[in-house]
Amino acid sequence: MTPGMHSFSIAFCATCLTLFAACSGMQGDDDDATSADIGLHEPTPTLQPVETPTPDTSTPTESTPTGVATPTPEPETEPTPTAAPAPSPTPLPESTPTPVVDTDQDGFPALADCDDADPTVYPGADEPCDGIDNDCDGKIDEDSDTDSDGFTSCNGDCDDADPTVYPGADEPCDGIDNDCDGKTDEDSDTDGDGVTTCGGDCDDGAATVYPGALEIPYDGIDQDCDGADLSDIDQDGYAGGPEGTDCDDDDPGVHPGAEEIPYDGIDQDCDGADPTDLDGDGYAGGPEGTDCNDSDPSINPGAEEIPYDGIDQDCDDSDLPDIDGDGYGGGENGPDCADDDPSIHPDAEEIPYDGIDQDCDGQDYIDVDGDGYAGGGVGDDCDDQDPDINPGADEVCDGVDNNCDEQVDEGVLSTWYPDADGDGFGDPGLAVDACAQPEGMVAEGRDCDDTDPGVYPGVASTCPGFSCQDLLTTGAADISGEYWIVLGDETVLTYCDFSPLEDAWTLVFSDDFENGVEPGWSFQATYACDGWSTILGGFGNIAEGEMGIDIDLSDIPHDAVRVQVQYIKLDSWDAEWGYVFVDDQTIWEAKLYYYEGSQVCGWNRTAWPEGAYDDRHDIDVTLAHDADTLHFAASADLDQKSTDESFGIDNVMIWVR
Repeated sequence: MTPGMHSFSIAFCATCLTLFAACSGMQGDDDDATSADIGLHEPTPTLQPVETPTPDTSTPTESTPTGVATPTPEPETEPTPTAAPAPSPTPLPESTPTPVVDTDQDGFPALADCDDADPTVYPGADEPCDGIDNDCDGKIDEDSDTDSDGFTSCNGDCDDADPTVYPGADEPCDGIDNDCDGKTDEDSDTDGDGVTTCGGDCDDGAATVYPGALEIPYDGIDQDCDGADLSDIDQDGYAGGPEGTDCDDDDPGVHPGAEEIPYDGIDQDCDGADPTDLDGDGYAGGPEGTDCNDSDPSINPGAEEIPYDGIDQDCDDSDLPDIDGDGYGGGENGPDCADDDPSIHPDAEEIPYDGIDQDCDGQDYIDVDGDGYAGGGVGDDCDDQDPDINPGADEVCDGVDNNCDEQVDEGVLSTWYPDADGDGFGDPGLAVDACAQPEGMVAEGRDCDDTDPGVYPGVASTCPGFSCQDLLTTGAADISGEYWIVLGDETVLTYCDFSPLEDAWTLVFSDDFENGVEPGWSFQATYACDGWSTILGGFGNIAEGEMGIDIDLSDIPHDAVRVQVQYIKLDSWDAEWGYVFVDDQTIWEAKLYYYEGSQVCGWNRTAWPEGAYDDRHDIDVTLAHDADTLHFAASADLDQKSTDESFGIDNVMIWVR
């Protein structure tokens, strides 16, 4: 190849590559190809033109164009014969590569861009409705009719998803711009009544028809657009007017289905008449009629009266005639119990006990004094002239047989005793029964010496009281102290507690264990506790267990009991319980600890860091009680021997009231 051909080939190939690239951008079936796909978004670099060297006149040499590689010469296989040098051919001029043109700088060369002066026009551009082929596909403003209503968004469809919306569509009252004119539910007021169809005008051709118009009843026109012509003004369910059946459409109580009220001058049921003769006997009833029972045809002014049947058949305001003329009707239903005797009737004077019922009250004898009991020979009222005397009366102390039991003042007399010494207590051997208190006599008769005013029950062993309450009630004593009291078969000197003054407690049992132990105790061992004297139980005597006694109260009337006792804890209790009982009732309980109290008696454990002390609890409990016996007991639930922990009681006192 000659040197000139090399330069030409290289320049020619560069030009072809440029044209090929431009043409490639316009080919292909993929409408979505972009400038990036064909490599034309970046400007194609311009190839430098090839320089043509000046031939050397001596020895021809091949010059290498700038920027073009020098091809390697093929090796000679045969020697070239020596001859006169052939003339060198004149080299062809090299061509300059065609530059890529993108005038609108939209990334597509002019050869691929259908309008290289408009940067919004190039293959694959968006296609708005502007009369231009923006995407270079040969079509202008192409789009689809999504809702198939014959209109696209380019030719005016304002909602291409709704087939009822397009230019020229009907405009119903639905809150949508159906005809795409920029207005919603626009309509006209054809009849000029101020209300459109969308505003509720049910007839836009009639100016008298619109919501709120005055309804004219019975004309077949719905003036107020409520869906019906007014034909039932009183709303009773029946239409009035010329075509209706309601004879008074202003009164809801008048219509064909109403209940007829007779005798009121109103035709409630619209049957053309107000009834006045309900039973059809020819006589009108009601306030203006003469039939006294218009529901019974056998009763009217012309009917025959039937005596004594309780019915006024002839409407003369009387059931039956008064046969004996005493002013009272007889018969089964009449008040006159003997209508053939004018002296016998309800207002006749009764003659007691003569066997005749003059006043027709159902009996001959009468209760003269009105106390509910008959007297005379047939009654059991022993004094029928005094209403306070009869079999049901209470017997009072008045010297009269008030209850007609043939006894006088039984059960109501009081016993009185002469009080010669004036100490308020009389001689029980000279008792007198009387209604009222005789002079010089008293109600209390237990004075054992009515000649000595200093001797009377409660102050001397010869005149004891029955209880402390007895002494308080009779006024014999009201100061707490020792008094003689009859307890069962014994008269004993005991203590009476009168505080508060309205109560009186009688001491029936006490034991301080200083002079031994009462034989009734279930536990008999005592312990001398320094500072607390002698106690029942105690150190070395009892740990777990019970000590108790039964007290006889059978001869001592009472309704309450008061228990006083001192419960003593000794030594090392560790959250163990102490108890006091009356009968089967726990009246006191406590959880006790070794560190409570102080050292008094028992085992002295003051060397312990926390000590092991003794403690005493004063218990005073009142409870209801009326049994003949009382069981008192104290116990503990200790779990060690009595030299480690123990308990005791002291100063036990039982009172009754």
